[in-house]
Amino acid sequence: MMIFTRRVISRNPLSTNRPFHLPSILIKTLRTHFYGNDKTFFELKVCNRCKSGNINKLDDALLYFDRMVTLNPIPSIDTFNHLLSSISKIRCHSSVFQLYHRMKLIGIQPCVITLNILINSCCHLGRIDYGFCLFGEILKRGFHPDIISFTSLIKGLCLEGKVWVAFQLFDKMTECGIQPDGVICGTVITGLCRIGEVGPALELHGNMDKLNIKRNGVSYGVIIDTLCKRGSVDQALNVFSEMTNDPKIVPNVTAYNSLINGLCKTGRLREAIGIFDYMSGRGISVDAYTYSSLIHGFCQCGQWKEAKRYFDEMVERGISPTVVTYSILINCLSKVGKMGEAGELFKEMSKLGKEPNVITYNSMIDGLCLTGRLDEAQRLFDSMVDKGLKHNEHNFCVLIKGYCKNFRLDDALDLFKKMKQEGLKQTQVTYTTLVDGLCRGGRVKAARSLLIEMLSIGVYADIVTYGAMLDGLFKNGHTDEAIELFQSIEGKGFKFNIQIYNIVIDGLCKAAKFENARKLFSEISNKGLAPDVVTYNIMINRMCKEGLLFEAENLLFEMEKNGCRPDAITFSTIVTGYLEGGNVVKATEFLQIMRERNFHQPRALFPFAVLVELVHGILVELCTCQFQRNGVDVEKNRWSFYLLTKVWRWRQFHVHQDEQECGYAVSGLDTVMWLGSRQVLIFPYVMDHTVEMILKLHCGTLIFVGEYHSKALHMEVNLNRRYGALIEVQACESMTEEQFHSMLLSGSPRSPWSPSSISQKLPSPEGIGLKLKLVRTQRT
Repeated sequence: MMIFTRRVISRNPLSTNRPFHLPSILIKTLRTHFYGNDKTFFELKVCNRCKSGNINKLDDALLYFDRMVTLNPIPSIDTFNHLLSSISKIRCHSSVFQLYHRMKLIGIQPCVITLNILINSCCHLGRIDYGFCLFGEILKRGFHPDIISFTSLIKGLCLEGKVWVAFQLFDKMTECGIQPDGVICGTVITGLCRIGEVGPALELHGNMDKLNIKRNGVSYGVIIDTLCKRGSVDQALNVFSEMTNDPKIVPNVTAYNSLINGLCKTGRLREAIGIFDYMSGRGISVDAYTYSSLIHGFCQCGQWKEAKRYFDEMVERGISPTVVTYSILINCLSKVGKMGEAGELFKEMSKLGKEPNVITYNSMIDGLCLTGRLDEAQRLFDSMVDKGLKHNEHNFCVLIKGYCKNFRLDDALDLFKKMKQEGLKQTQVTYTTLVDGLCRGGRVKAARSLLIEMLSIGVYADIVTYGAMLDGLFKNGHTDEAIELFQSIEGKGFKFNIQIYNIVIDGLCKAAKFENARKLFSEISNKGLAPDVVTYNIMINRMCKEGLLFEAENLLFEMEKNGCRPDAITFSTIVTGYLEGGNVVKATEFLQIMRERNFHQPRALFPFAVLVELVHGILVELCTCQFQRNGVDVEKNRWSFYLLTKVWRWRQFHVHQDEQECGYAVSGLDTVMWLGSRQVLIFPYVMDHTVEMILKLHCGTLIFVGEYHSKALHMEVNLNRRYGALIEVQACESMTEEQFHSMLLSGSPRSPWSPSSISQKLPSPEGIGLKLKLVRTQRT
């Protein structure tokens, strides 16, 4: 004891037994100031600093802990809990366990709060299994788990994707009589929404009122965002309306952004703009995400001008576009071929310090390929490395696709080799693109080799790959090999889609194997598939070419009966078939059906020669009826009859020429149907004498004969350009003779050659002061 006393006294710097030591006094003074002389004061200081969040470094926390474990008596477990909680908040979760281990070694016993802190750290470290062990420790020590114990475990389960286990634990908690709060409900709702289970999330959200739990904006925001992402925008709007009706909750910009993004993705741009304007009116600051959503929505709908307008407005308001915003707009402009505007934005990004990412480069490369600027695309592709960006599989695939579409197949194969050299994985998409491109370019052997290589290295060939190969084999005349491949694929258990059947049936039809095609067509329903409009069109087309028009017409009726709606191609195929078979009446019937169904694109459906023949065929038929009705002998007036039908045939031809040269779009189908419905205005003026017919002609064509052509040109100056087309007729010997030589459109540059120049009715020649005489011309 004396030794201990002497030792203690000797450590006193003020003792006379040893000389005065200033540094020791300073250290003692600093320790007293930092830690305090009284244990209670020290603990209070530690707790206050932890509560205020001033411990943001692990070293500070360790300094306190080292002091605490040397005190005698040891500070309370509450002080240790505050310190461990602070360490957990700065995400030093491993250190929490290390310090807890030291606490156990000196006999410090944990409480339920200590174990809750440890459970929370386990969850953040991804060791939910240890968390449940600690939960068992709580029960083993006779403690009662509280809301924090369950919240930590439920949060950990959700972080690991075990949401349904978390949901069951939530139910177990309520069964134990623990009242959930808004935090734990929000955790479960967020977890359910992350896995797309919005139904249970909405149910729990709705039950919060029954459990007397206050709802918060976070839960609302998560539900709205999830509903919008899954396309349930109307339901999201209802939840948003419920949110705005709660006076205690003010929607933040995130909730508005989710709605705008959802509305834009579903094409409801007007409503999205309405919410955008509502935000501005309520003083809610829009951000880059808001504008990006709107711009993306307009781009999806092809409205690139509106997208650019909002982009410019964004910049004017001082909101800096993100790389994502630039990439969205560049992608849109590239797809519509506006590479000038896209290039300017691309350069602007770099100037503003927003370096384009891989997606931006892909958009630019894709756009350049679409516009045929492949060399520029290649240069841009090569420049990515200089910018510190690594090529990926998608970069290569975009450029390879561009080369294939423009039939630069050797360049595409060279790029494919480079892709291998850079150690990148050759994907199914890349192989399929090359196989398709080679087949389209007629290089079937190379495509076949590539398919074999693809399978040999374990790359899965899907139905799209095989479809490209089958299509190439059929179109390049390798019919037997295509049939063999088709049977081989079928033997492997592949489930074909209707597109594959379309390729095979079309190939069989074109290879004159119609009976095989017919048999395969009849087997489609047995495979659990239904023919689509393409399938029916292929079969109807072949039937028409085989002269099986009655079967083609029956197949059309069967098609509609089975719920497959015919398109314009279906009808045009049958019309063409009937015309080639000489059945003008039937062709006219189907044309009338086309018109009733609003198919107004005959130029895209019929060859022009077919339309002319159709017009001429209808005229011949109607002219014959009109001649006979008026008691005119067709045999004696064959030249007049021929002249009338020929005039209209030439008229139709030159309207077509004008459309090509001037960009007019007059429907040949409308002309055909007008002829039928109006019975052609020239018919009432059919006479047995050509001169009398010309003098009384009231139609859209003035006919001038021989030397009167010069007078016609003079008269044309006084005519309204919208009311006539001039035709000069030259005949052999006499206008009454049957030998018709030629009928030429006026070569005068003043002739009004446009569809609008043809009118349905003109004044007679006499009414405009012109007298015509029959003039004999020399044989030319």
